[in-house]
Amino acid sequence: MPSPNQAPIRELFVSEAMAGALLRDAARLPRWILDPPQMRRLDLLMNGGFFPLKGYLTQADHQAVQEGLQLSSGMFWPLPVSLEVGAEFAAQVEPGSDIALAGPDGALLAVMSVTDKWPADPRGAGPVDLGGPVKGLAPSPLAGTSPNARRAQAAAHVVALSADDPRREALRRRLEAAGIAHLPMDPPPLPGCAGRLALMQAVLARNFGATELVVAEDLAGDALVARYGDRAGIAIVTEPGGLRAAMPGGGICG
Repeated sequence: MPSPNQAPIRELFVSEAMAGALLRDAARLPRWILDPPQMRRLDLLMNGGFFPLKGYLTQADHQAVQEGLQLSSGMFWPLPVSLEVGAEFAAQVEPGSDIALAGPDGALLAVMSVTDKWPADPRGAGPVDLGGPVKGLAPSPLAGTSPNARRAQAAAHVVALSADDPRREALRRRLEAAGIAHLPMDPPPLPGCAGRLALMQAVLARNFGATELVVAEDLAGDALVARYGDRAGIAIVTEPGGLRAAMPGGGICG
């Protein structure tokens, strides 16, 4: 029986037959061309990196995450994940409609059913955020190895190395010398303070099959990591394995 970190997780890709039908229907839909950071976030939605999300956050979930690091259902989630579009494009879209999501080359990647639409800036000017479920058609060229592919190859103990830890290369060498499986994290650009970003890396690491995330020492006392770390579904540590250090309170941001 596989360990929990080796079991498959849900993806948002549709069947081949449904993909064909969606591709035919997409010709009549408004089409949003994703920039590279948006493509990476869409890939993580479709391939399970952002599990258990089923699409871009609704306005209620977006606000709940901003205020309390959880969805409106109460499920832990550290950072908002919505689709930001231009005001001109948003004028073509209303809740209840579908839009096509494509890469810069025009290749269709997904269809989004828009449930929510609200100004990205509370003052009402500029870009607009969209929320709603996603039906995945194909990974983007930036997708890389999927969480389920990583999980299928995972050992029972896998150490994820935080992207912003200056010790990462030294830790990688130590883990390799000890024969311990490791996973370097490379999260997409997301806005947020240090603590929220560390917690988001923890969620991603968990979904990619890691059993613990090593974070930079300057995050050890972050108030958000100390308060919410045990809800991420993975151990957040300052040293791998038996060298773990307890994380005291304190804060970088709220």
